[in-house]
Amino acid sequence: MSAGDGFDVPAQRHHGYAQAMTDAGAPVHPGLDGDFTIDGGRRAARELLAPSSAEAGLAGRGSRPTAILAASDEMAVGALLAAQELGLRVPEDVSVIGVDGHELSAVFGLTTIDQFPHGQGERAAETLLAELGEAVAAPPASLPFELVVRRSTAAPA
Repeated sequence: MSAGDGFDVPAQRHHGYAQAMTDAGAPVHPGLDGDFTIDGGRRAARELLAPSSAEAGLAGRGSRPTAILAASDEMAVGALLAAQELGLRVPEDVSVIGVDGHELSAVFGLTTIDQFPHGQGERAAETLLAELGEAVAAPPASLPFELVVRRSTAAPA
């Protein structure tokens, strides 16, 4: 399967973000893509959290956001670093959450949406074997996930 077949995870997550923002009547900020790296997440978060961005209304309503949901745990670690560089406290000034359940999330105290990648791999293999005609149990219709709350999130003050 190729990226053109809809298997591009970053594109799918960006589409979900854009759709949710549109549904909420909020602006979509296309320049905040973080390319699924720590440095990319750091750059995007610095742009979002910088005082000049808040004053210009980039964050909406003329103030900084109270939370960042990064499309990957690596990008969320970058957001944690950006907040620190800007003198912001996590989670008192801004909450940060990632997606994936990467082992780095525990090290950084990052709240994450764990997607259980081992189980995803098993499902992919079972689906492939079924497509090849092997007798395997039908994979589940949905994949499990779990919100793992750590010290990077809190209710806004």
